[in-house]
Amino acid sequence: MKIRAGFVSNSSSSSFVCDICGREEGGWDITLEEAVMASCENNHIFCQDHILNTQDEIDLVLEAIYSNADRAEEFRDYLKCNDYTPEDIKGSKGKYIIFKYTEEFCWDLPFSICPLCNLKGISRHDVLMLLRKLTGLHTDEDVLKKLEELGINSYKDFREWLKA
Repeated sequence: MKIRAGFVSNSSSSSFVCDICGREEGGWDITLEEAVMASCENNHIFCQDHILNTQDEIDLVLEAIYSNADRAEEFRDYLKCNDYTPEDIKGSKGKYIIFKYTEEFCWDLPFSICPLCNLKGISRHDVLMLLRKLTGLHTDEDVLKKLEELGINSYKDFREWLKA
């Protein structure tokens, strides 16, 4: 049996991958906010740069906030405690204010703002699933058989075929 002495931590590493662009961030006990990422209520993970880039998108989040009485009250309190006015949400400060609020109150962004849920972006996994459905190559074995039919017998041949 191993006995640990001295400082022992329950810390663990975390990593996040943007479902849209594939950017990866990781570290010990890193949070989505520290990775400058967000998630929606359907658990898509994406860089914060992919969202809240228009006032319409900001308005969608505000609509979701104000549609829940408890959340609306929390948000009004948050604005007041941080010396923000409702007018501050309009314009360039809006994105920052909303991200700071969602970070502080730890709730997922509504699907209405998620680029993946609204097909303004697509994950690599979903692209693969779409291509498999469109081509009829549903399994890895189907893909390997097709490569053999095409005369592709090595990874080098495969890379050259892709470039052609």
